[in-house]
Amino acid sequence: MAPIDAGMTTPLPHDSNGPWIVASTWTLTAVASVFVLLRFYCRIFKGHIFPIDDCLLLIAWILLVAQTVLSVYSVGLGSGNHIWDMRPESSVELLMLQDITTAPSVLAVAFSKASAGVSLLRLLAFRWQRVLTIFIVASIALLMTGIMVLTLVQCMPIQRHWDYTVPGTCWPPSIVTQFAIGASIWSGVMDIILAILPMPVILGLQMNKREKLGVTIALGSMVFAGASSFIKASTLINLSSTDPTCEFQYFHLVNNSSGA
Repeated sequence: MAPIDAGMTTPLPHDSNGPWIVASTWTLTAVASVFVLLRFYCRIFKGHIFPIDDCLLLIAWILLVAQTVLSVYSVGLGSGNHIWDMRPESSVELLMLQDITTAPSVLAVAFSKASAGVSLLRLLAFRWQRVLTIFIVASIALLMTGIMVLTLVQCMPIQRHWDYTVPGTCWPPSIVTQFAIGASIWSGVMDIILAILPMPVILGLQMNKREKLGVTIALGSMVFAGASSFIKASTLINLSSTDPTCEFQYFHLVNNSSGA
């Protein structure tokens, strides 16, 4: 590809976010894996049968690992490089892979929230709290599914979204972006509500230090997930459609942290 910045007053940057993407993605996945393995170890150590919330968490973890593998593979294709540094044949494959990565990315968030919601249902004493929890989990699942569907149908034919040489039409990129921003903000607010809901019950329980530490970590992770969702929203606001191969992985990276 010929250098786009030839003859320009301000040269275009030629740095790469690839190494940072790989390191950050594997780090977040490793941290999430430690928590998941510790939870399963406690279940096995106590001789408990895996309940549905653990099954949902396992699905979320598998999706997270799948997203991580796809993200790291995409770096080998040039993800993290600027679009003007990409070979045309690589950019088409990479943009297609980014669309594919959206599915495990958003589904991991939906399943992890479902797991947290089912766990909370055992603690909540009032019916309105349980109804609110079910509503929150269902709304996040619908919004995450909406992101996945909109990503697939925003161009007709679908191939045009990753190959601009294919004849067809696409919606303005702002439609999907604005929907994703709204979904991220909603998810962040709901995470914080989920962390607050069981507090009256938990404060009234007699627990040893180990149990209190476990509950604190669990609720803290919900607050962290909420903060990650707000960061994801701000990241989406600052993304540009002119350099997707460099910037788009920020979305999946921050999504990793909120889904974990």
